[in-house]
Amino acid sequence: MKSWGFAAMTGLVLLALRAPSAAAAPPNAHVDALQAEAREADAAGDYDRACPIYEEIATLDPSAAALLALAQCEERWGKPESAAEHTRLASELALAPRRETTPRHEATPAPPDRVGLSVPVALSGGVGALGLMMGLVGGGLAMSAKSDIDAHCSGLACDGEGKRAADRGQAFAAVSTVGFVLAALGIGAVVFFVVRDDGASATTRGVRLDASGFGGRF
Repeated sequence: MKSWGFAAMTGLVLLALRAPSAAAAPPNAHVDALQAEAREADAAGDYDRACPIYEEIATLDPSAAALLALAQCEERWGKPESAAEHTRLASELALAPRRETTPRHEATPAPPDRVGLSVPVALSGGVGALGLMMGLVGGGLAMSAKSDIDAHCSGLACDGEGKRAADRGQAFAAVSTVGFVLAALGIGAVVFFVVRDDGASATTRGVRLDASGFGGRF
């Protein structure tokens, strides 16, 4: 491995080591003594003595810092392959605690689409209200026409005004019937949409609870 590549990898590991470790190694007098001896030999350029000591330290204290010190010594010792491998292991150890402690953010379920629900409910309610108005007005006009029929008809015989009143009464009665049918359909549609939405919401909540319980068992 080229020296600049090793330096880049070493820099990444050093950045990772700036974060506090989740499980710091306890102080060890023997390891401290070995580190002092290794640093002394390393500073003197005696890598034949320093690197084996660093390796012993990494065995006793397999931390990212110990592996990185060993890798740096091996790089200066002329063993780039071993240095690269120990740098890789050091980076894995340095990043592992951060991956383990990173909190998982679960997506918040979206609220029920009440805006989408309001459109069909409003349309159905409007149709029901219009139908009810048609039924009431048509029924009132039909009753008024019946009064004219009673005044201008005797049995099955009607004068001209009575016949016209009878025609109006039939037309208004038909309008009233259609209006009440529309009112019933509109009200029924409103009830249907509301009940369906409540049922879908309850089913969704049940699925979420089941999924949470399923995930909690593993």
